[in-house]
Amino acid sequence: PVAGTRAGSLIDHYTALPQGESKSLLGWFISHVFGNGVNVLTDSYPRSIQWASVTAGMDANLQVVAQSLVDAAGSQPEEPVTAEQISEVREEYEAEQAAVVAEQEARANFDVKKARFNELYNEYIAPLQIQPGVTDSDWSAALNRMADNFPLPSVK
Repeated sequence: PVAGTRAGSLIDHYTALPQGESKSLLGWFISHVFGNGVNVLTDSYPRSIQWASVTAGMDANLQVVAQSLVDAAGSQPEEPVTAEQISEVREEYEAEQAAVVAEQEARANFDVKKARFNELYNEYIAPLQIQPGVTDSDWSAALNRMADNFPLPSVK
């Protein structure tokens, strides 16, 4: 630990694994749980499925080490999980991720519209604020020009 190196049966198992998803996932779990002390939620999708795939290839003497890692990461479900439960949790997770993406897209779209509004405001409305003798029809015309020009030109 002083030198920043790790040793033990779990590390030996990790080192012996061929390059691939299992090795990457096990390395990720080790670094996050032991290195950073992060709660990984091995009882929640998608980590629960990933952890199951990581431990599937471990021999019996590593199961105790694997359980220690699970305990340090936040445990696993108490009872056996059915395929239907996994599908439900996966669908819920994917819906949550889709909602996050949709919100990000909506915010980006709003930012574009707000920038367009500010541009048109500065072009049509702001000059009226400093001109003498501006009439209601001038304001109305400026607002109409702003509205007519609001849609962004389509990019081809």
